[in-house]
Amino acid sequence: MKTKKTLGKFALIRIKVIDECLQKHKHTIEDLMKACAKELKKYDPTKIKCSRRTVEGDLRKLKDNRLGFKAPIIVTNKKYHSYSDPKFTITNYPIPLSDTDYQKLEKAVAFIKIYQNFPNISELKERLD
Repeated sequence: MKTKKTLGKFALIRIKVIDECLQKHKHTIEDLMKACAKELKKYDPTKIKCSRRTVEGDLRKLKDNRLGFKAPIIVTNKKYHSYSDPKFTITNYPIPLSDTDYQKLEKAVAFIKIYQNFPNISELKERLD
């Protein structure tokens, strides 16, 4: 499954966090920076900040069609970002993965299916549910 452009793991995490934020309320860039940093820290404790430039770039990628989302992001009072369509979410679109990442996911799913009855693998499977 090939998309127009792919993203790295941390970029996908940031995009997902931004999507979740914009679905709920209006957020400033600073709010989005904090939310992204908080989530990234779960995956890499050295990631303690998320820059303004990075979040602004992620918002641009969401808005244009490079990733296939064309998110309806609006800015009110030159400060607050939100979706103009409250039902919009990027989870309704294919995830922008490289062929290599997609193949890795396929292998991981196959592995889990084969070994799903072993205790340590069933714990992993439960996390996915």
